[in-house]
Amino acid sequence: MGLSKGLVILICILIAGLAVAAAAALYQVTNRDKSQKGYSPPEPSREQELYMRQVRARNYANLGIASNV
Repeated sequence: MGLSKGLVILICILIAGLAVAAAAALYQVTNRDKSQKGYSPPEPSREQELYMRQVRARNYANLGIASNV
């Protein structure tokens, strides 16, 4: 009496998931940039900030909300 086909498939899927998780963890550990303490996203340019401010003001105007821009 052996294992059912469904149980064998489930075990294979679980093992594959564990292998992927282990590989992702190993990648995170081995490929860290040693010069940075933490990740910080790049700062938006001045033009992008102005554009984003204009879009927010338009959206606030469409909603009937006064903006402080």
